[in-house]
Amino acid sequence: RQPGCSRSNPAAVVPEQAKVHAGLAREDLFLVVHEQVFTDTTDFADIVLPATTFMEHDDVVTAYGHLYAQYSRAAIPPQGESRPNLDVFNAIAARMGYTDPIFQETYDTLLPQLLNRELLESHGFDWAAFMAGEPVRMPTLERPWEQGLTTDSGKFEFYSQRTAKRGLPGVPAFVPLAEGHEDNGLKARYPLQLVTPPSQHFLNSSFGDTVSSPKLEREPLLQLHPAEASARNLQAGDAVRAFNDRGECYLTLHTTRDVMPGVAVAESIWWPRHMRERKGINQLTTAELTDM
Repeated sequence: RQPGCSRSNPAAVVPEQAKVHAGLAREDLFLVVHEQVFTDTTDFADIVLPATTFMEHDDVVTAYGHLYAQYSRAAIPPQGESRPNLDVFNAIAARMGYTDPIFQETYDTLLPQLLNRELLESHGFDWAAFMAGEPVRMPTLERPWEQGLTTDSGKFEFYSQRTAKRGLPGVPAFVPLAEGHEDNGLKARYPLQLVTPPSQHFLNSSFGDTVSSPKLEREPLLQLHPAEASARNLQAGDAVRAFNDRGECYLTLHTTRDVMPGVAVAESIWWPRHMRERKGINQLTTAELTDM
């Protein structure tokens, strides 16, 4: 088997990490990773292909907090043997004998299709300015209800027929987690509910390879309410083992009343290579799908 990995660090970010690492380490697996830096995933790779950074390839830049889009041209040519994702995928397709037109596309020819240029321009979007690298406001519908909503009825729905047809509650309802705080056998064995919010100085698993971000975060912490720590004869600064049926990892205890009793908080994502025995917090997380 010859899988490839691009734009992700699954050895750090995927749930049930022990299974992921065991799978990546299989002898019958030939793994190719396209990356900018050495990660926990490249450690399992048979071949690492160098990828370009944002300075070396074209891209479209948008944001969570505003309505503008900008075409970002490469500032410098690809360094060394690094290549953009599109070039690598097109080259692999060519070597495999695929002649479909899609594998001949460039960023300039793909953008009008991906962004639906005709629709954007019909709503006043300045395509020429966009292609020149200027920030251009994306068109928005000021009164979307006048265009018709995407619900089955075309109206605002306080009861969703579409959701009900899937066997889910038609109105918002509390659905207890399989491993939540309900009184069941799991709670008796594992009374703490783990929460893994983003840390201040990482962006998911990004910046885990830098000097500054791990230094600013200092060390992987497990945060507990003082009462929970006291019940386990633990004090702030102790090395602790967090575990469940899926795996284990080791962190330093931090006590705070900002965390509710019954809850354990581990801000993430620390790369496993920065943690004891190369075991990250995703040793503990579940791969179970949510209801939606």
